[in-house]
Amino acid sequence: MKRVLIFLFCLTFSISLFAYSYEELYASMLINNIELRELSNEIEKSKLDTKEAKASYYPTLEYSLMATYMPKPLIGPITVSSSDLSSSLGIPLPVPANGYLTLYEGLDKTLYNASISLTQPLVTWGKIGKSVEIYESVEIIQSIKEKDKIKNLTVTLNSLLYSLKYLNEIEECLLRMKKNSDEIYKIVNSSYENGVLLEQDVLSVKLKKLELDLSLSELETQRNSIVDSLRIITGISNLALNQITLPTKDIALFSYLERDLDELKNIAVSPERDLIQILNRFSSINSLEEDIAKRSYYGIPDIALSASLSYGGSSLPFVEVGWMQHDDFSLSIGLVMQGTIWDGGKKSVNLERTRVSQNESLVALDRAKEEILSKVDSSYNTISLTKSRIEYLEAKKENLLSQIDIIKIEIKYAQKSRVDLLKASLDVEQNEISILQEKLSAISAISTLDYLIDID
Repeated sequence: MKRVLIFLFCLTFSISLFAYSYEELYASMLINNIELRELSNEIEKSKLDTKEAKASYYPTLEYSLMATYMPKPLIGPITVSSSDLSSSLGIPLPVPANGYLTLYEGLDKTLYNASISLTQPLVTWGKIGKSVEIYESVEIIQSIKEKDKIKNLTVTLNSLLYSLKYLNEIEECLLRMKKNSDEIYKIVNSSYENGVLLEQDVLSVKLKKLELDLSLSELETQRNSIVDSLRIITGISNLALNQITLPTKDIALFSYLERDLDELKNIAVSPERDLIQILNRFSSINSLEEDIAKRSYYGIPDIALSASLSYGGSSLPFVEVGWMQHDDFSLSIGLVMQGTIWDGGKKSVNLERTRVSQNESLVALDRAKEEILSKVDSSYNTISLTKSRIEYLEAKKENLLSQIDIIKIEIKYAQKSRVDLLKASLDVEQNEISILQEKLSAISAISTLDYLIDID
């Protein structure tokens, strides 16, 4: 899957060198995002942990081999005088050259010990199976976390792109306002020089120009911050604003208002939701740990088959000729029972701790549901309030535009001036900025609902 994503990303990147589409940014996010890469490593580690747990079903086979060299063996040659032995036995014996008969050659200078042992669990009262279930649950949790993180990053990616879109539109409004404000300043300053207006009138217009410059600077700071966030999410370190393809359509502002709030809350805390699945899995893990603690309690033994084969001799096994002739082998087969009679109460404490952990997981689940429901309720109300505000601002916009039409007529009859028309245009642009700011503020609430409710 990752190879396919890499191929698609490289292909689309080669086609579009100067602008990243949403699909390209999304593909880069899946490949390069640090958090996703960390979660991918956690998934691989959890898979290895599961394999390790399953290995407990199978026998353990161990071996050891030790070689010892003794320059002076503990037991040397045993000899007896040929004449003394002949006298004791009452029979004539051959007389060696040195007059002594060797009864025992002594220990060899080399000594080898080899052993192989096998241990096979027979009865563990289901503890191995429970342990495997725990690690399988952890593996599933890591996979759900990865899926949840992808969804979270996708929602964040969308919200950042729409935020850039509306900030750009606000900038266009501010630039039009700046143009009108510059024209107003020229007219007012000329009138002041001619003695028609007071200096205070000029200063008031100049202050408005400075406010617009400040707003443009603040907007640029916001955009740079969003681009920085996009670099982190997508892993594209050199991403620039002019390389980002922004959405052409408006965000679906009020689609959630078409659904009942109680319905949305039920969906948000349903067992299918990623966060709820994770917390339920943790609760199951705590329950399994409690079962293991019960089955490891005092007096409950584990039973295993134990077998060992050992060899000890002066010849190296499987290498030196005649090593089997020494007959220095031993074989043992038996059943091993191992359990705890008393450990000062540690097992009782451990059992009680698992029960406390189980209760904690249930409390954490309830707390998470409360927080989710609160976020859904808050986000829904925010969108609803945004709708009311935008409806008001749209109505206000119509009124402002009608006032501009009236001013244009009054200008023809010399009842209004060019400055009045420009100031009315400033009011229209300011109202449009307010509408865009409402959309910006709603993005966070929409993103929250997209993350908590939208079902893939």
